[in-house]
Amino acid sequence: MELYIGGFAQGKLEYVKRRYNENQKTEKLFVKVIDCADSHYKKMLLETECDVLILNHLHLWVRDLLDEGMEEEKIQTTILSWIKSNPDVIVICDELGNGIVPIKKQERIWREQTGRLMIELAKQAERVERILCGLGQRLK
Repeated sequence: MELYIGGFAQGKLEYVKRRYNENQKTEKLFVKVIDCADSHYKKMLLETECDVLILNHLHLWVRDLLDEGMEEEKIQTTILSWIKSNPDVIVICDELGNGIVPIKKQERIWREQTGRLMIELAKQAERVERILCGLGQRLK
């Protein structure tokens, strides 16, 4: 598993796609992007047959699970279980911990849950990069 983090609109997905295309010049890879901003992403989570699997906007999956009323402890377990069953997945997530602390309690919980999940994913990941202005900075 690889983890790519960065702020909103910093070119994370483009960076990851470019990185894999440059590394695979001799053969064409089937790259599948599961975008949690897409209303059909939950169905796509079940269809993971491809050469390169990218899970984009992980923070939105966390928000959806919170909005569905899932207990905070179960959110991390659910997502980590899916990632464990797809060990070569590339995870892309917005950084939510910077800036002003949200007024709404649900927004603070979302921010905290996403942050705690990112800590666990960073521990497990083979590679962690932060993307800023389309440029990668390797952290692990």
